[in-house]
Amino acid sequence: MIKADIYFEQNFSSAKRAYESAVVEAYKVKAGERAITYVGFNIQTTAEEDGWQVIWGDKYLLLTNKEFEEGFKPCEKIGQKPLPEGTDIKPVKKGQTVMTQPFSDTDLGVQVTADTDGFLVTLPEDNKTQFFSYSKFTATFNANVEKPQNTDEQGLFREIISDDAKAVKYITLTQDITFDFKSGAYAAKAGDVLVENSQDEDGFTLFSPQGFEKSYVTKNNKPTPKQTNTLKR
Repeated sequence: MIKADIYFEQNFSSAKRAYESAVVEAYKVKAGERAITYVGFNIQTTAEEDGWQVIWGDKYLLLTNKEFEEGFKPCEKIGQKPLPEGTDIKPVKKGQTVMTQPFSDTDLGVQVTADTDGFLVTLPEDNKTQFFSYSKFTATFNANVEKPQNTDEQGLFREIISDDAKAVKYITLTQDITFDFKSGAYAAKAGDVLVENSQDEDGFTLFSPQGFEKSYVTKNNKPTPKQTNTLKR
C-alpha cells in the first residue's frame, strides 16, 4: 500500500499533461418555446427563433442556430444512453462505502469505497446496481428525462480546450496498486489514471480509463522533464 503523492513522485518521469474537458449539454428549441437564459441569474424567456438551449456548468444559454454552429461546431459530440422510466438514482459522496453489482452474469454484490463523488444507478431492465463517478454518469446518461429523447434534438458536447488552458499532470497505472487514501485503502487496477488535483483531500484523484477519457482532453501530450525520486519513509 502506498500514498498517492509518493507513488506519483516515484513515477514522475512518466507523467503526462491533460486539459480538463468542459461538458456542454444542448437541445433544440423552436420559436415560441420557453427556455432559460442566464443573465446573472436564470430567467425564463421565449425563443424568438429556432435555436438551442445550452447548459454549460451552472449557466443556461439560449442561442440561435448560427450562434450555436459558430460556438460549438468544433466540439466533440458524446453519445448518451437515455435513462428509462423507473431508474433509481442515489447520490454517493467520495469515501462512502457502497454495494454494487458490476457484472451482468451474477447477482452477487461487490462492496467498494467511492473514490469520487458519483451515483448508484439501478436500471429497471436488469435491476443491477452500479456505481458511476459523476463525470462518467454525466457522459453516459441523459439524466433529465423531461428533455427530448430524440438524438437529433439533443446532444452532449465536449468543448475543445484551448492551448492556454490550465493543464493537469496524470499517470496511467501499469500495474495493480493499492493506494492509502485518507478515506481508506483502495485497490486500483492497471489502466486506471491518477490525476493531480489540488481540490482532492489526497492531492490526487483516481479515474477509471473511461472516466478520465470523458473528463479530460489530452492535448500537447508530452512527458514532463525526467526526475529521479526516492521513496519517502
